[in-house]
Amino acid sequence: IRESAIRVLGYPVSPRCFDEKNDMALHDDFRLLFLPQTARDLHLVPLFLRFARVQLTVVLGRNDGLRPLALKYQQRAPHRVRVEGWRDDLPHLLASHHALATKARGAS
Repeated sequence: IRESAIRVLGYPVSPRCFDEKNDMALHDDFRLLFLPQTARDLHLVPLFLRFARVQLTVVLGRNDGLRPLALKYQQRAPHRVRVEGWRDDLPHLLASHHALATKARGAS
């Protein structure tokens, strides 16, 4: 493999995520993808929402234990917080958001 073909992403994603059209403009709301792994992580949601232009997508994966707390935050800001469960299209989610917030662990 040519060295110029290698992209260090720091996150295991398919290179296909670079094939998607990204039409995000700087004047858009700031879309933050959040992958919490514990209830303690979820307590960051109010901090993220202090920024007026943040639109938050919370992906819980298969951790149904976090759903009640995540939905509580969604009820407080229904137009700014979207709660998702398991998703198999992480490259699309990464491409459709401005930033990712998660804790690096083996199962991330």
